[in-house]
Amino acid sequence: TDPDAFIVADAQTETGRIGVRLNEMKRKLQSMDKEMFQLQYQEKEAQVSAMQAQINPHFIYNTLDNIYCMAHLEETQPIISLSDHLSQMMRYSLSMKQKIVPLSYELEHIKSYITILNIRFEDKIELVDEIDEELLSYPVLKLSLQPLAENAWKHGLSFGDGGVITISASIMGDRLELYMDNTGPEVPESLCQEINKKLEAVHYG
Repeated sequence: TDPDAFIVADAQTETGRIGVRLNEMKRKLQSMDKEMFQLQYQEKEAQVSAMQAQINPHFIYNTLDNIYCMAHLEETQPIISLSDHLSQMMRYSLSMKQKIVPLSYELEHIKSYITILNIRFEDKIELVDEIDEELLSYPVLKLSLQPLAENAWKHGLSFGDGGVITISASIMGDRLELYMDNTGPEVPESLCQEINKKLEAVHYG
């Protein structure tokens, strides 16, 4: 059947009006067919994207494992450490089965991050962990500490010869408070006041 063939109908007659209705029905069916095809196409695309999202991390993990093994054979310690810690960070970051994790998991993630920075920047950063052991099981939001560590490095220590990043924690009522300090230049008081004003203007909820 030719999809572009329609009944030549005269809407002034009863038979013609039936023809007009049949033409309208045919156009609607063709439109529905196109929409159905588009939906099926989008569904297939989503399935392929999902498969790629699963394949790509595994490919990267395997590649890092290969680099790790090759570095062992060549006894290249910096590459051994780099590939090992990068693999750990990726496995932790890309596995989103848990959004809330023990604080100890976050600390291990930060230690891997700092280790990688030290390989690149010749051990310029010292990480000091002052968190009491009994707080390590407290639940925290996954990947919440890495942005703080990145800021401590980028805006605190990267301008000079490195320094010390100190992580500490305390319990205030029913709340766990985390602190990350660094020995880099202090933020000017005027900028602190400006930031605080902006934060006070934010309405939550």
